[in-house]
Amino acid sequence: MFIWGDKFYAKIKMKLTYKQDGIEKTKTFDQDAAGNPFQMTIQTGPYIYDDTGQPIPWNNPGFYNITYDGQSIFNFYVWGPVLDYINSDKYMGISNENGEDLIKEPLTIYYSIKEMEGVVITMPRVRIKRNESLVRVMLNIPVGDNQEITWDGKDERNNVVPPGEYEITISAFGNETDVETNPHKVIVFKVEVDTPCEALAPPYRCVDSFVAKRNRIEDRLTARIDSGGAPFILPISWTCEDVPGDGIDSGTCNPSNGLGVKFEFIPNPPDDPNGREFPLAYIVKATVTVNERPYEIERKIKQDNLDELRQEYEDLPERESQPRNNFDQDPPAYPGLLGTAAEPNRHQWHILRDLNQHARDVVNNYSGLNITSGYRCPIGNSRLPNSARNSNHQYGRAFDFAQGSSVENYNAYRAARDAGAAVDTYLQLSNGERYFWYRPPPLPNELPSGIGYVQGHVAW
Repeated sequence: MFIWGDKFYAKIKMKLTYKQDGIEKTKTFDQDAAGNPFQMTIQTGPYIYDDTGQPIPWNNPGFYNITYDGQSIFNFYVWGPVLDYINSDKYMGISNENGEDLIKEPLTIYYSIKEMEGVVITMPRVRIKRNESLVRVMLNIPVGDNQEITWDGKDERNNVVPPGEYEITISAFGNETDVETNPHKVIVFKVEVDTPCEALAPPYRCVDSFVAKRNRIEDRLTARIDSGGAPFILPISWTCEDVPGDGIDSGTCNPSNGLGVKFEFIPNPPDDPNGREFPLAYIVKATVTVNERPYEIERKIKQDNLDELRQEYEDLPERESQPRNNFDQDPPAYPGLLGTAAEPNRHQWHILRDLNQHARDVVNNYSGLNITSGYRCPIGNSRLPNSARNSNHQYGRAFDFAQGSSVENYNAYRAARDAGAAVDTYLQLSNGERYFWYRPPPLPNELPSGIGYVQGHVAW
């Protein structure tokens, strides 16, 4: 019995039978003229060659028999782990929900580590590599015939691995010799959806950004398989549908299914002239079939908060639709772009700032502006008590401010007027009285005792 990887020498003895003077004679040769023994060097695993460099046809641990001229001349057993390359999974899909990668169906590897008398087995383990770099080691795997183990698609830090080709080996020490199988190659893949995006400064990036245009023929989205550069030529079928149970009817995808390496579709939600309470969201599913076994992976795409504002411009026909790049892309403000339906975080200054050059001029004239209400989506505007239905906030042409002191409120008002503010621009006193732009407000030191400016409204 030998450990996989051992080298041993099979001595060769040749027997010659001949007749001389009618008498049958026999001679045995076991060495050459120089006295060197005839022998064959055998190296067990993972690749075995004879003395001439030609491969010998055994490359797995197990029982072996050497024959010559149809006769058995030598038997031996080689110990080592055996990986079932045929029945072990060769593909693993990554699904994505709400921006988080997850493995719904782990990868199964079938193997054997035979227990034998005379072999001390230690450290049975699975090793997973990508591009020669170790990704994961699973220690103390079961020993015995016909075993199986699953990989959850995560690395040593418990993170889902990226798409790509991975090599999996089974290894163990047999009598202090480390024996490892040849690698089993596995392709990890996921669905990506390419969406129209504008660049955002780090650390923010465009994710699932899309808008359902009024004409339903723009903002075409493309789903594809990402295998991390590994070859992927399997047949793929696609479906796309509304995410169930999310509180909004996102309608359908057009088309709703397809075949091929990529799938193009357009979001097709129902019209909603009253505005939507929640972002549009869809499930894109890819089904890959390998040896009659289907692998299904999903990607949920959902509008981000900036797209909710864009969508409102598309849904409400009385509003002028804004080009995508006319909306603010300032990363510090991006996380707080939309608050709850109760407002007021939905009225953000940075949206207005990109819609209105006059607003930017005010900032240039006065630093430290404290905006209390900037852009208002029509739905949000309607929820505010005492708000005007035709408020200029809805068109990106108004903002409110409160600077904390009477003098600074007056200075901010003057900066806005210098930037062309008019329409219903006003400065409000602490007693509720308002000075509109066509009735110039007095200087703060000219006001009655105990009265001061507390806030202002600017519009164009």
